[in-house]
Amino acid sequence: SSVRRLRLCTSASAMAGALGGGGGVCAAAAATTSAEAEGSPLNQGSEDVQPPGTADRDLALSLLQHARELIIAEMERGPLPDTFFCPLSRDVPLRALSRQGFHGKCDIRVDRYEVDDDGIPRAVAFAVRFIGLQLHDQNGTILPVELLLPTFLHELAHTVTRPEMRRCGDIPESLLRLQPHAREAGAKDFVEVHHSDVFYANFSALLRVAEKLGIYTLPPSPNKFAPKSLMRFDNLDLEASLGGLNLGRSHLFATALGAPAKPLQVLLTDAARSRQKPVTLPIRSIAEVLAQAKQRLNLRRRHTSVADASGRAVDDARLASLEDGALLVVA
Repeated sequence: SSVRRLRLCTSASAMAGALGGGGGVCAAAAATTSAEAEGSPLNQGSEDVQPPGTADRDLALSLLQHARELIIAEMERGPLPDTFFCPLSRDVPLRALSRQGFHGKCDIRVDRYEVDDDGIPRAVAFAVRFIGLQLHDQNGTILPVELLLPTFLHELAHTVTRPEMRRCGDIPESLLRLQPHAREAGAKDFVEVHHSDVFYANFSALLRVAEKLGIYTLPPSPNKFAPKSLMRFDNLDLEASLGGLNLGRSHLFATALGAPAKPLQVLLTDAARSRQKPVTLPIRSIAEVLAQAKQRLNLRRRHTSVADASGRAVDDARLASLEDGALLVVA
């Protein structure tokens, strides 16, 4: 489509507001105008980035790099989603943030904006300088992998989403909550929109791949990949997340950062399916399933095998990957 050049005249405060912050999975994607691209980019200060340090920090960053590699390898098997501006890159550095209140940050440098036929300024080219993530809570404890992974996937979605700008007065309140400093701009000022419909389409695509690979699965909910559902998930604050709220799960990395395996909630029944009992398995083993079944179902004879609802045999390895609420049949 034809485009026309736009000379951006946003104020310094409006651009600073585009950095965002506060509650929510992502602080915002930092960016620069074409004029700023010739000098020091925004968000370049080192105060947000931790110096080399703890082993758990290095382990967490290594885990995230591994997750990214798995996702890229899977996505290279098929065509790039139509909404992706570019493929995922293995080369974007991952860094730990020390600044509290930011779950994650994607530092993007925009070379130039041009206005599309629909009147929306969009980046012609941009570079991602780094992805930063808050890895520890205020007490220095490593954050749960169930919080780190969706934050990371969110930031990855920024790296493949073409930056765009809107007049502040045209941005819905639901999006302003994710980048509250944009409110400092005038209603007619252009500000960057970090969480457009295209962004959420890309976030959804990455979440689907992550779920397929066992990297991360969102908490169950109706239409969980829809933009409105993902927007609500983005608005979770860290304190609520650490207060026992269901953050989803990771089959591959659940215990990778030292967290104990979570108890599994299942339904047990016998071969005749005459009785069914909910059971919590503190240990994910077939021996534990059989012991619980004998006690809860009052089984008289000795049972030695376990199957799922379809009749497929379940061993310790399959048990480790089951979701809460699975039906297990003992025989």
